[in-house]
Amino acid sequence: MATPLRTTVKKNNIKTTAKFRRLTKILTRYHQALMTHGKTDHLDRTIRNTQLMLIQEGNVCKEQWWQAQLEKVELAARCNIKFWKHIKRLSGGSNSHTPILKFMENGSEKIAKTDEQKVNVFTKQLEKTCSISAEENQEFCHETEIMVENELRRNTNELTTEWTINLHKIRDRRHNTLPFNNLDIVNSIRSLKNRAPGASGIRKPYFSNLPPNIISNICHLFNCCYAPHI
Repeated sequence: MATPLRTTVKKNNIKTTAKFRRLTKILTRYHQALMTHGKTDHLDRTIRNTQLMLIQEGNVCKEQWWQAQLEKVELAARCNIKFWKHIKRLSGGSNSHTPILKFMENGSEKIAKTDEQKVNVFTKQLEKTCSISAEENQEFCHETEIMVENELRRNTNELTTEWTINLHKIRDRRHNTLPFNNLDIVNSIRSLKNRAPGASGIRKPYFSNLPPNIISNICHLFNCCYAPHI
């Protein structure tokens, strides 16, 4: 008895390779031969081998799709609108969806279909990859660990955040001035281009009409940010 031909069409936005399309045509012909001449051991074995090759090539198409999306995000990073558009698309915020994700759990292969499942699988795999067992931890050189700990202890003041910002160490004693003054802030605001605002929604006209006390506060913040790095 001939096995019925199953035709399922599923649309997606994954670009297939030439090998994938060629294997699809070959598998279709094998199924037609199966319907016409019936099942034989040789034909059944050939169909199974072709199906395995098709699955492998399908995984290659998915990997190429992911790589293409990453490249698009990198290119779109130059434009804020395009960048968040691609991030929204990859995170499942638009109609396009990411391919299913296969993973191993308790010795069996499982599939993550929803975006939430894919995030959980990715998080667990990343934690597993970055974790260090007790046996691996013992393989570190103790002398190197002691040297690193001593180095961190000697440079604690430079590595930890200062609770009190000291502006005297960045003040020019000769002219009694700080690295940033109010005129620097005003000139920076004038040099801004009147483009679309970011997440804050503040446009250039708002900055251009700031009162003097706000300019002084912004200048003070710049000097405070600059002080810990000296």
